[in-house]
Amino acid sequence: MVLILLQFCPKVIDRVSGIMPETLFLFFIVLFPALSPAGQLDLATDLFEERNWRACRTECSRVLLACPGHEKAVLLRAVSELRSGKDSTKSLRLLCESPDTSPETAVIAHYELGRALWKSGEPEKAFLHLKKAFENSRSGNLFLRAGCSLSLLLKQHSELAEDSSGLQMQLKSCSPLWSREIRAECAISPRGESGSWTGKPGQWLISFYRSQISPAIGQRCSLNPTCSEYARQALRKHGILGLGFIGDRLVREPDVVAEKKSPVRINGRWRYRDPLKEHDDWMK
Repeated sequence: MVLILLQFCPKVIDRVSGIMPETLFLFFIVLFPALSPAGQLDLATDLFEERNWRACRTECSRVLLACPGHEKAVLLRAVSELRSGKDSTKSLRLLCESPDTSPETAVIAHYELGRALWKSGEPEKAFLHLKKAFENSRSGNLFLRAGCSLSLLLKQHSELAEDSSGLQMQLKSCSPLWSREIRAECAISPRGESGSWTGKPGQWLISFYRSQISPAIGQRCSLNPTCSEYARQALRKHGILGLGFIGDRLVREPDVVAEKKSPVRINGRWRYRDPLKEHDDWMK
C-alpha cells in the first residue's frame, strides 16, 4: 500500500502543478461561496421555502457556528423550530428586544412571536407583538398577514379591542385585501381548544351578550380575562363541562378582587389575573 501511494502521489502533484492559475482561481470562486456562511445561509433560505424545517435548522446552526448572533440565521432557525412544534419564543423575544436587530428582522420576529404567543394562550402579549408587526411592516405581504392575524385575534378576544378604535378602523380598511388563503393561513385556535359542538350554544349566547348587552351596561368585570372571555374559553375547550368552570369563576370573582393578587393594567384599567389554565390543569 505504501509503495502504491509513493508511486501515485508524484503523478497527482504533477497534474495539479500543471493546472493553469486561472483555472484554480475559477475553481475557488465557484466552490467558496457554497462553503462560506453566506452560501450556507442561502441554502437555509431555500430549505425554509421548501418547508424542510429540520435541514434548515441544521444549516442555520452551521452559520451560527461561523458567525454567532447572525440575526437572519437566528430568525430562520427560530421560525423553523416553531414550524416543527418546538418552543423558540426565547430566541424571537431576544430579536425583538435587541437594539442591534434590523427593523426588517425585528418586524418578522414580532409577527412570529405574536402568533406563537396567541397559539400558546397568551392573547394579551400576542396582541402587542402583532400590533407592532402590523404598524411597522414595510412588506406588503407581511403587512396583510399581520393585519389579518390581528383582526382574527381581536375577534376571539374582544376585550383587547377596548380603546383601539383607530386600529380597528385600519384593520377594517385592509380587510378587503385579505384573500381566502391569507385568512385560512392566519387563523389560529389556541392550543388545547377543541371547539366541541356541545359548547356552541353557550358560545352563541356569549357572543350575543358581548355584542348587545355588554355595550349597554359597560365593562364591569375586574378580572383578566373577563368573565365572558373566561366562559368562552371554558366552553370552547371543555364543551358542556365548561359550565362548571363558569360557575366556579362567578363564585370566586369577589374573593379574587379582594385579594388583589397579580394585577395587570389593560387599556388604562387595573384587572386581576385569573386565567382558565390555572384551574383546569387537573383535567389533563
